[in-house]
Amino acid sequence: MAGRKRENDPDRFIVLRDGRYQYRRRVPTKLLHLDKRTPQIRISPKTSDLAKARALRDVYERADSELWAALIMDSPIRGRSTRKR
Repeated sequence: MAGRKRENDPDRFIVLRDGRYQYRRRVPTKLLHLDKRTPQIRISPKTSDLAKARALRDVYERADSELWAALIMDSPIRGRSTRKR
């Protein structure tokens, strides 16, 4: 699916590659200079099970969202979000 991923899309940020699912998400433009994983985050949960990939995506998505919110607010929570992985 091309274009912007919707919040209610059950497969948002999940891409099937070589029989395994991958979490793939772009870093927001205004945070490119702060997030070292730029311009795109790619994490392989090493699974071919879509349900497991979705569950792990939820964990990664929450951690990224918390990290980016902390970077925007310049909060000390910054390191905690990345350690959850």
